[in-house]
Amino acid sequence: MAFRDIIADALHAGSLSKDQYLQSYKARQHISISKMEEHDEISYIGIGEKIACKYASPIDKRYIGFKDVSYDLILSLYEINSKSALAARIYKDAKWAGKPIDDYMHQLRGIKKPSVEARLIGMQNSQDTSLLDNVLSMLAARKIEVYEADLFGANIRHIALDLHTGTTFDVLVYDRIYKPGELINKLTEEQFSRSYVPGSPAEQSGMGAAAHG
Repeated sequence: MAFRDIIADALHAGSLSKDQYLQSYKARQHISISKMEEHDEISYIGIGEKIACKYASPIDKRYIGFKDVSYDLILSLYEINSKSALAARIYKDAKWAGKPIDDYMHQLRGIKKPSVEARLIGMQNSQDTSLLDNVLSMLAARKIEVYEADLFGANIRHIALDLHTGTTFDVLVYDRIYKPGELINKLTEEQFSRSYVPGSPAEQSGMGAAAHG
């Protein structure tokens, strides 16, 4: 059974959101923030933002970064052959991500056999699961499979997506291994919500009109 269906079954059975939920083909490795920032190799996006880009040569930025992920959800799509990706940070409303997903998938039509991997990372214990349910429905409607899920839990996450390999990393923001309990999230969702201002998502693009032509 595909990860997407496993997650959906667990979600509908009511067994999610009580503890960290992991589905992955391999364990995620660490990467130091200085390694990525030293040569300006990373683009960061915030909550409500999206980015579409590809890694075509060593002069392109190699990583997409997501700092302080807590109650929001990272949705990333990565196409192996083109080394391109679409990534978004979603909170509460997932509908706005539908058009960027469709635009990205449309651009992949020039690839003979596109291989798209979706990754879902974020959210916190006891959080309402409707956001995740909506995102899974969006992926199912487009027949996009999930290759990694790291959901709920009590920790803040700092994540990087490598556009060269398609893998994700835990970012060491202090260039060292975290101390026990150092990443525990101290914000309630109410506090988090007060700092979140809904609106039109910011747009970033490094693909260009002919990125997949």
